[in-house]
Amino acid sequence: HQLNLRRPGARVNVIEMDELYSTVVERPDGSFFVTPARRVNIAGPTRNETRRAMWLASLLSRDLMPASGLIERGLLDAQSIVRPLFLLSAMLGAKIDALGDLSRLLNRANLAMLVDLEQELNHLALAAHCQPVDFARSLREEADLRGLAQGPVCDVTLAEALVTIAGKWFSGTSWSYGQAQYFLSSYVAEHLVPLAQLARVFDLAVPVLDSVIQLASSVVGTDLVAVGRTFDAIGLVNVKRIDLLEMTEA
Repeated sequence: HQLNLRRPGARVNVIEMDELYSTVVERPDGSFFVTPARRVNIAGPTRNETRRAMWLASLLSRDLMPASGLIERGLLDAQSIVRPLFLLSAMLGAKIDALGDLSRLLNRANLAMLVDLEQELNHLALAAHCQPVDFARSLREEADLRGLAQGPVCDVTLAEALVTIAGKWFSGTSWSYGQAQYFLSSYVAEHLVPLAQLARVFDLAVPVLDSVIQLASSVVGTDLVAVGRTFDAIGLVNVKRIDLLEMTEA
């Protein structure tokens, strides 16, 4: 949008992709060791834009999985949905150190919240003609690809996959409250806020998603909706449902 404002008529291919790294380990000397993710979803506003960008994106990662559109890519990005929920749980429970071992942080409350959030996003996926959201499947596939599952993919429960895979996302670094605030702000403002706005375009109620956003805003002391990634911020004003469906099916 900004490029088009500065250079009217410029041809720009825009793509988005999941994070390239599944884990980041901080070494004693201050350097970092990163592990590439085994599942990276990629998408452009149209399928042609996705195809044109695949060759360039493949230089960054060989494990790319094209999504049918930007909305589906966002819904399939389990990391950016699960991470803020557990960051929030750790901060509200004063258990920042537990992020290094998610088995200490995972409980019935945040697991039930994650299941309800998945259900809300599934309603959004259905309205936007995208494939269903399935956190357990996404995490199980990652576990199986890494050889971390103790049996077939279907034998790993959501809780087991969270501890096995999501736990790796947080381990390897010494967490501080300020660091947790920073990452919570980033995930919520850049990912959860636009998902909530999408739901409103489709006239869907997402109380759990809205609650996570509001709680995160209180914790970090910033209105994350106001500073988040909204349609207005990227140049899409008065977006209607039909516009989004056309983008999804283009």
